[in-house]
Amino acid sequence: MIEQNICEEVMLEKAKNQALKYITVRMRSRLEMLQYLRKKNYSPEIIQQVLDFLEHYDYLNDTHFCRLWVEDKKRFHPCGRQKMKVELRKKGISSTTIDEILMEVYSEEEEYDVALQLAEKHQGKAENDDLQRGKLGRYLYSKGFSAEIIEQVLEEIF
Repeated sequence: MIEQNICEEVMLEKAKNQALKYITVRMRSRLEMLQYLRKKNYSPEIIQQVLDFLEHYDYLNDTHFCRLWVEDKKRFHPCGRQKMKVELRKKGISSTTIDEILMEVYSEEEEYDVALQLAEKHQGKAENDDLQRGKLGRYLYSKGFSAEIIEQVLEEIF
């Protein structure tokens, strides 16, 4: 009995250390950490204790993660709000949290400006405006911009 408790405590400490090491590379969502610990073959009890520990010390906070992720994405890999929503949902962030953070950090006006900058940067020298318009529209769509934003950008450019 005592040996089992000691073994569980050792496993818990090992799991905490691995989780802390994993989270030092970059901030993680709760789902990412859960998947990481499962891959390491820890028991559900150990995983829950580690998640509770990380949340208690605010190392794991999906709202904070979402905010930082959106800000980084805007700065280094600009894209539309729709693409961000899809990527954040894959990371286990709730739709409510995503919508709140996007409203707070990435306005529609800002999204329009980003789309316009990307379109101007990507615009080629095709002789046919209709062909160029179609290519730019598809490009912006692939970057996750809404049809409304794409149409506004294309109207301004052409």
